[in-house]
Amino acid sequence: MSNSNKSNGIGLTGFVLSIIGVVVFWMPPLCAVFMILAFLFSTAGFIIAILGRRNIGYSIAGLFITILFFVLGYGMIVALLTK
Repeated sequence: MSNSNKSNGIGLTGFVLSIIGVVVFWMPPLCAVFMILAFLFSTAGFIIAILGRRNIGYSIAGLFITILFFVLGYGMIVALLTK
C-alpha cells in the first residue's frame, strides 16, 4: 500500500491560514499574523510531506499563496512610502 495518499494536517493548516490571511488582507496586522503562521505551517508541512511521503498539495498551495501575498504586501508598503 502506498503512503502517498496519507493526509498532511500541518500542510492543510498552513493552507487554511493562508486563505484566512487573504480574507483579512485589508487588516494588515491581523493579516501579517495569519501569513506568518501560514508560512511556518506550510513550510513544516512541506518538509513533513517530503520526508514522510505524505500529500504535498496543500503545503505547496499554502506556500504559494503566502509568498504571493508577502510580495504584494511589501509592494504596497513600498508604494505608499515612496509617494
